[in-house]
Amino acid sequence: MIKYIKEKPHPRLLKSCFWDYNINLEDIEKYISSDNWQLKKFVFQKIISNSPDVLSDLMIFNKNDLLKLLTEYKVPKFNYKFLHRRFQIIRHLIAGINTKILELEWKN
Repeated sequence: MIKYIKEKPHPRLLKSCFWDYNINLEDIEKYISSDNWQLKKFVFQKIISNSPDVLSDLMIFNKNDLLKLLTEYKVPKFNYKFLHRRFQIIRHLIAGINTKILELEWKN
């Protein structure tokens, strides 16, 4: 499990995750600090799907929200194999949830 350290949204988020939206860093801050759970899920899903530094970028959420988002996330059918493996690794590193990933197991 990695240590949780609260981060500010990095400018790379706009380029890598929100390139198809007219959003700025202040908007992302508002979304993740709002009471609107759908906005938080939107930001979370965009980061999971597109971020080149996903662990660091997920640290923009407060810890309780992040853990809740990890438990509620459903891997989409689009690009399922990649996103499912990525999500399992993220869950293991952030929440300590052990999962079997066949491609990453040691071979004898």
